[in-house]
Amino acid sequence: QQQVYVFSSIQKILRAFANESRPIIWFVDDLQWADQNSLDMIERLYEQHENGYFLLVTTARDEEKNAIENLIDWQHTFPYFNMVKLQLLSEKDVYNWLRQSLPMSDDIANYFTRQLYHFTQGNPLFIKEAFHMIVKNKILYFDLQQEAWQINEETLMETISQKEMLDFIANRIRLLPTQAQLLLQLASCIGRQFDLHLLVNLAESSVHEVVHQ
Repeated sequence: QQQVYVFSSIQKILRAFANESRPIIWFVDDLQWADQNSLDMIERLYEQHENGYFLLVTTARDEEKNAIENLIDWQHTFPYFNMVKLQLLSEKDVYNWLRQSLPMSDDIANYFTRQLYHFTQGNPLFIKEAFHMIVKNKILYFDLQQEAWQINEETLMETISQKEMLDFIANRIRLLPTQAQLLLQLASCIGRQFDLHLLVNLAESSVHEVVHQ
């Protein structure tokens, strides 16, 4: 019943606001984690929306090829369907991003690029998280006197050499609010895929609070 209500509500929003002067883009991330009911709802919403001015954008990881093909198979029937496959970033991509983002010398940029790429293997999410961790721990810092970014090479090497990726992710999790950490602990006990309402019941919370976290 709740899913019917959500479906009807989204339909009303699309009818009211998706028009030539205000088109709507609906972005659905991590489609590989969606259950079949959610996929069916997305498909019906798109098929039944006849007014136009509505763009559906979905993302999914291609860890399991057959699973991803099943996820996007129904989208091939839609007009103007297009799929863009994103590759891992190259070392040159990481270097260009650093040089365009931060004022630093060539030597520091080259050194930091090598270490960051080696640590993350070009995964954009890991690059973002590693960069945030390095800045937060003041391994990479802005020198006011030189007016440029500097890096503590010794501390960086210790951080990279002593921590595997799981430790790195654990450090990021520890920075989350206590309630968010509790939700992740409960979710990890359920498994890789789980129903939102099951997590809400286990957390003895509300859907709004869980989604907000």
